[in-house]
Amino acid sequence: MVSDTPGLHHVTEIVGDAQTAIDFYGGVLGLRLVTRTVNFEDVLQHHLYFDDAAVLED
Repeated sequence: MVSDTPGLHHVTEIVGDAQTAIDFYGGVLGLRLVTRTVNFEDVLQHHLYFDDAAVLED
């Protein structure tokens, strides 16, 4: 990662246990959950979209 990068645009992941992912990415990494959908290829999994909260401060 380039040292002058101000932050992330977004992070996406496909997970089986949405709450565990939300707890980790939100609680530990400090990312903000912006969208939650099902994974259309496997409806038992969730597609979560997180945003870097620091971007909101600009």
